[in-house]
Amino acid sequence: ELEISEGEESVRISRAAPAASFPMMQQAYAAPVMQQPALSNAVAQTATPSMEAPAAAEISGHIVRSPM
Repeated sequence: ELEISEGEESVRISRAAPAASFPMMQQAYAAPVMQQPALSNAVAQTATPSMEAPAAAEISGHIVRSPM
């Protein structure tokens, strides 16, 4: 056993096993769920016709595809 003290701080080095240390417990938290605001029927009916899919755009440039 070796103890080094400097000022108010001290460090103890020992070859013996530490006395009854408790294992660190890790908790896994679920990701927060984002809720979408509910639309009323009147708003949903008026918004539907204006939300048409745009025409397919031509992709230009170098396309890199994932190997997986």
